[in-house]
Amino acid sequence: MTDLTYFIVSAGSLIAIAVAGMLSIETLFYVY
Repeated sequence: MTDLTYFIVSAGSLIAIAVAGMLSIETLFYVY
């Protein structure tokens, strides 16, 4: 149970970081 929860949390954080990175890159391209 704890392993599954940890996996879900880690995967969710990685996805959030990836989405934030894509948004920041798109924003930079749009600004410049």
